[in-house]
Amino acid sequence: MRSDWQVGCSALLLWVSAIAWAGPPGGAATAHDGPWFNTKNCKNLEKSWATSSGAYSRDDSTKITCDLQIHICGDVVERSQDVDKSQGCPASLKYKSVPVRVVCCDKWRNGQTAGSQCNGMVDADCDGIPNQDDDEPLTPSQPKAATPAH
Repeated sequence: MRSDWQVGCSALLLWVSAIAWAGPPGGAATAHDGPWFNTKNCKNLEKSWATSSGAYSRDDSTKITCDLQIHICGDVVERSQDVDKSQGCPASLKYKSVPVRVVCCDKWRNGQTAGSQCNGMVDADCDGIPNQDDDEPLTPSQPKAATPAH
């Protein structure tokens, strides 16, 4: 018979595993990706992981504050939104919606220096949409096709 301590530890391990490896597997870097997703010749690789939570808003009892935290190379990219509590948190703010990506931490850090073309803490996938406004902050939005002139 298992003790309460053993059951608690097993449940905690399962919970941590679900958070760390949730989401679709990370794909290879594409032409539209941030430079840190290109892992060629990289010495310091890490996998990204995400957590999410929802809590009643302090300011409005009819709202829930939904938070998504994406952990990349020791940094946390955070998104937050207040929604009506009857709707619940949107899928884009749930950890399961965030793909696990392999990141070159050397390139991630270099992107945060002055003069860098793209800072992952502001736009993790370098698609021009700030992380806070991007429903898929680790997956670059594809360039939109030009509208034909009339």
